[in-house]
Amino acid sequence: MEEENRILKVLDSPNAMETKELKEEKKPLKRILTLDFLRGLCIFLMIPGHQLRSTYNLEWIIYSEGFGDKPGIIMVIASAYAILATFTSAFLLISIIVNVYTAEKRMERGEHPNKIMMKQVITGVIIVVYGYLFEMILHPVGLLGKTVLLSDDNPVFYMLKRSFDFGTLHVIGWSIILVGLLHYFLVLRPKSQGKEKNIRAFSIYISLIIVIIVSSPFLSQAIFNNFNEFPGVHLSDRQFDWPPTGAGDFFLRQFLAFLVGQYMPMFPFFAVSLMGAVIGMGLSQKKPDRRMPLFIFLTGLALLPIDVTMIIIGIMKGDYTFMYMGQAAQIFFISTFGQLSILSLCLWLIEFKGKTGRFVKISRYWRRYGAISLTIFSLEIIAVIPRYLVQMITGWNVASEAVEGAFDATLWQAAITIVFVMIFWEGLIRLWEQVNFVGTFEWANAKLLSIGQKIPATSKRQIKDIIYNIEPITFVQ
Repeated sequence: MEEENRILKVLDSPNAMETKELKEEKKPLKRILTLDFLRGLCIFLMIPGHQLRSTYNLEWIIYSEGFGDKPGIIMVIASAYAILATFTSAFLLISIIVNVYTAEKRMERGEHPNKIMMKQVITGVIIVVYGYLFEMILHPVGLLGKTVLLSDDNPVFYMLKRSFDFGTLHVIGWSIILVGLLHYFLVLRPKSQGKEKNIRAFSIYISLIIVIIVSSPFLSQAIFNNFNEFPGVHLSDRQFDWPPTGAGDFFLRQFLAFLVGQYMPMFPFFAVSLMGAVIGMGLSQKKPDRRMPLFIFLTGLALLPIDVTMIIIGIMKGDYTFMYMGQAAQIFFISTFGQLSILSLCLWLIEFKGKTGRFVKISRYWRRYGAISLTIFSLEIIAVIPRYLVQMITGWNVASEAVEGAFDATLWQAAITIVFVMIFWEGLIRLWEQVNFVGTFEWANAKLLSIGQKIPATSKRQIKDIIYNIEPITFVQ
């Protein structure tokens, strides 16, 4: 009786609602652990990968110059690096999986399809804007990079040239827009709902994947032959000519960059987006097929022989450039196979086997990076701070001219510099976490998307919740 009176007293108190809201606010976020972990791992590995390329001369790997003359172990390590360096499309794959999965779950909760579609389109537009901001201003060879790295080139001139660079954020943003519209018309709108419509959507997505993959080399070659060898070699030639001959020339080259330009154009990378859409739809089903990880792996495996064949031809001819998919996607199928294989393995072990217990804590370190992956990707330029400190202390050329040459640093000098860069990022992220990551691009996105919407306080989440307050989703049957 005394216990009942105590509970009633709490419920009748003025702070009862506040107590209720606090409990609701602490409700864990339901997350697919694999996606958060892989996003964080990819952005974590991106940091040393980009720093190595900008401090040490890797031209012999990038352009396959004298590759076959290297010792076997060096060729294996270099090949692994070359494949991992193409894993930027993993961000695209994961982003679209999350986007489609979230859209499906919002539909289940009764959210209006038009609202879901509009939010996807707005999100895509914001990321496209971030893409131009990054490539033109924040990139190490953009306006800011050319300024802080004391380049002899005209920073403004370089910024204008880089408006034609179609990069990772561009393709993610445009893919979110296009997949959002496609998914609305194929699945979300009332006329398109139902099991039969889902099967139709799966069929259309798979058909589009095949069409894009098959047509990409022909489209790339046709544009190469008819538009002054567009896009040419990265950071030079026709794609980046400035000034344009007129408005028509400017917008034409922007469109060509969108289609087959440097360095992640829609052809063939929109096929990766559509793979993400198919996987997102599959995971969003009430009872996902337990064989789904196997299907994902087999999809990547089916693509692998294309690149293997081209590598064998390259060995026979002594040419390792494999230009059949265009300058932007030399080992597209090997990279896609690697990404799908890792994704399928993690989904199988974690979500479909239910091995989430210890992995929640083990993965927290990488999920911290994943929680602000857009910010880390966009602010790569701040790595010049520890690099300048290393350069000042040691005299090694790892900062002022390192982005484009003279690449004077030895491999071990570059390795030591990378260690300092990683320590710098680790400290910065830990400090940022103390203020709930206020000011990050992710924080800004949440603010922009909440404008004009009446979101109750109990529904507002902090980025830290993705790290510390989650409930793993499993598909154990």
